[in-house]
Amino acid sequence: MKNSILGLMFLCSLSCSARGGPRLGMPYKSGDWDNDVPGFTQGKFYFSAGIGTVNLNYVLASKLKNSIAPNWKHVTIDKRNTWYGKAEYAITPHLGLGLDLAYSGLDVNVSMDSVTSLNIPISGKLSYRTWSVLARVNYHILEENNFDFYLGLGIGYRANNLSVTSNDTKTDRWNFPVDLGFITKRIPHTLRVPTIGGDLTLGMRYHILPPVAIYAELGLAKTFLQVGVTVRI
Repeated sequence: MKNSILGLMFLCSLSCSARGGPRLGMPYKSGDWDNDVPGFTQGKFYFSAGIGTVNLNYVLASKLKNSIAPNWKHVTIDKRNTWYGKAEYAITPHLGLGLDLAYSGLDVNVSMDSVTSLNIPISGKLSYRTWSVLARVNYHILEENNFDFYLGLGIGYRANNLSVTSNDTKTDRWNFPVDLGFITKRIPHTLRVPTIGGDLTLGMRYHILPPVAIYAELGLAKTFLQVGVTVRI
């Protein structure tokens, strides 16, 4: 009985190999996983979720911190996580069209030499939040390969929301001016400025399974680097 079972298992393994079934330790190729090939494949949808690092808004705010608030002290800048969501459709073996969503922000926390009527040091927070929806085109260098390298260009809508809060509710001292040398602007408690958004990145996906990949993009976006997971359907 034992020998019969071992013989049957041996015959099944030969049958799977003949049909091109998945083999441990071997790269994926056409015919594996029910004829589902890895990489960029025409007619497929790709959905991605990721997180970014090296926030470009944070870098800019850090550079401008002294010129924006020379009379403030104990200024700290807290960056918020940057999140990405992507959808792409492969219209040709090398060209994909889709949408990119992104959300990011930062908080500038400050304190001043003066105190409130309750003799509490005055502190405040300048919060910046931004989100964008971009139409995007990707050019993929390889097709149906575990490694998928691509160049992406996006353009669309970007929202910029600024708000100011303070522990000194009796005085409107936080309606403050910003002097950048070439422009002086008084910022209200809330400000919403829509602009045109864009990105230009070089990306790479590695398919750990034919329909599942990890991705990384490097370039001009809300962050200089982003990483995440891509699922193909």
